[in-house]
Amino acid sequence: LTRNGTLFDFRGYTDIKQEAVFGSDSIRLKDFTFTLGLRFDNYNGLTSSSAWQPRVGAAYSAPSLHTVFHVAYSRVFLTPYNENLIVASSNGPGSSSAALGAVTSGVLRTGHRNQFNAGFETQVSKLLSFSGEYLWKFTYGAYDFDVLLNSPLTFPTQFRKSKIDGALFRATVARN
Repeated sequence: LTRNGTLFDFRGYTDIKQEAVFGSDSIRLKDFTFTLGLRFDNYNGLTSSSAWQPRVGAAYSAPSLHTVFHVAYSRVFLTPYNENLIVASSNGPGSSSAALGAVTSGVLRTGHRNQFNAGFETQVSKLLSFSGEYLWKFTYGAYDFDVLLNSPLTFPTQFRKSKIDGALFRATVARN
């Protein structure tokens, strides 16, 4: 404003509704435990989308090793962050994207992620245990926050795809 700027006057409105149903169960067969789950999401925001999300896992307990091994798969439905979503999805003359020099801008859509986990937990002694896990995430249409120029204003942005691998190792010492 001190350099002959103008106030950014944006008036946008929408209702965002999301419904979800989830069910799961565990089945134990000797040293194996199986976990089965299914979730359904319906999203109605600036776009409409729905998805089934299976979740499956298996664990094997090896008593002689004092160790449990586990694997899991889940498909996750991703929705845009609601904060400043309308501003971030607006386009055309007078929009925030046009004011920043963007040629095109689109409505943020829902995304999904396929995630795989594999790990173990072992009891070394009465007082010490170790656990480790490795994960793979394959994401399509995920979200992050960006900052408007040099201001405290944030808005969601969407990226096309990502692949993230990660590992976790932990040592736990129990109290006497």
